[in-house]
Amino acid sequence: MPAVQGDREGDLVGGRPVAHGGGGEQVAHRAVEGHHRGHHDAREALGMSPLRWVLQQRVRRAQQYLETSDRSVGWIAATCGFGGAASLRAHFARIVGMSPSAYRRAFHARADAQPLAG
Repeated sequence: MPAVQGDREGDLVGGRPVAHGGGGEQVAHRAVEGHHRGHHDAREALGMSPLRWVLQQRVRRAQQYLETSDRSVGWIAATCGFGGAASLRAHFARIVGMSPSAYRRAFHARADAQPLAG
């Protein structure tokens, strides 16, 4: 929540002036209004909710680790910001359509089947 600066007429909440005399309810309303506007702006810019965008970025990073390392799913989950392997598995399956282990196997099978350039 944005901080309230000062305690007199002309103070700011979330960068917007606050008229005093309305009590704490007005200050709270302005702070919440600023939060919702920021969320709306982020959703508009990203084309999805900020949470969904963050989860997609974490899953993309997990895909990179699955493609380029033999690290455990637990290590990848922790490194990519998931609460644990179960959380990574759930979000990964929802976004990618398969488990992290199945993705790793499919990626390496596809890479092994490709002829070497040269």
